Amino acid sequence: MGPLEGEFCNIKRKVDSYARISNAEILRHKGLAEIDNCEALIHRYQRNPLWLKSVATLIQELGIGANDLLIDDTILLPEDLKDVLQQQYDRTSELEKQVMSLLAAENQPVNFAKLLQNAQISSSDLLNALQSLSRRCLIEKQESLYTLRPVLKQYIKGL
Repeated sequence: MGPLEGEFCNIKRKVDSYARISNAEILRHKGLAEIDNCEALIHRYQRNPLWLKSVATLIQELGIGANDLLIDDTILLPEDLKDVLQQQYDRTSELEKQVMSLLAAENQPVNFAKLLQNAQISSSDLLNALQSLSRRCLIEKQESLYTLRPVLKQYIKGL
């Protein structure tokens, strides 16, 4: 590992640490400090402070037991969060929307070959769509498998 890589890792650790503190503070500020495993809720909303604040506000306003949400992997989509997701969705091309719909239908991450088979589009177009979606953090790539982020999956299934 070179000196720049080491420095990058140190910076990333500091940012990740700050994000955990910020997200935990959001939950505490909303009166949700009683959550047994707030990290699970933070992770479910991909550490996105805007998404987490929206969900925390809904939980607070409705008096929902936050621990109950953690039991069955419930993903809440308050209207303000749906509006944000709709804006992101509207900025995608028809091809990207097609790829996201395919990924939303899958229960497990899928490889390029399966996507290509299901999408019935050219491999070049599929690669470009995957690259674009990945760069905008709308999909996740784990080794050679692709998946849609859980919040986006829930949103797209509801369209």
